[in-house]
Amino acid sequence: MTTRTWKNFLALVAAGAILISAGAAVADDAKPAAGSIARQLLLKRRLEKIAAGTLSASLEHNRRQWDQLSPEQRDQMRRTALAFENANPAEQKRLLERYEQLSRLTPQKQQAYRERAKWLEVVVASFTPQERAQLRDLPADQRAKMLLDRKAQLIREGKLKAEAPATQPATRPVNP
Repeated sequence: MTTRTWKNFLALVAAGAILISAGAAVADDAKPAAGSIARQLLLKRRLEKIAAGTLSASLEHNRRQWDQLSPEQRDQMRRTALAFENANPAEQKRLLERYEQLSRLTPQKQQAYRERAKWLEVVVASFTPQERAQLRDLPADQRAKMLLDRKAQLIREGKLKAEAPATQPATRPVNP
């Protein structure tokens, strides 16, 4: 797609969002009963809008990020978006739920997850396609043991960097 096509697409998305928010404003006029679930959801939506900023600011932020991507990164993003769009609804729901789970993690846990994903990617890539199929069919505990064994092997061979050992917190000296 050309830059012009993407700009037109973003303009259509912005127009659609404006129409949706206008429809939501009309729906807000017919207020549900106080304390009802519908009223609570409307309040939640209003608070999320306030916290998230305006739609135009969000679109502008996304446009700046898009402009900073290399052509290869843009192509990868397009392929990923199309793959998600073409996935069946159950798979889309599973992916969105998984994303929500990951986004709720603390920054430290997110970093630990990313670090595990790095070595896991290297370890899984070291298996043949047949071994990967066998790995998928194993129970979780056996799969984990097989992955950790391969990780240790790759570290011994120098193909994977060993993780730094966790340090213990300093203990208070005991007075004699």
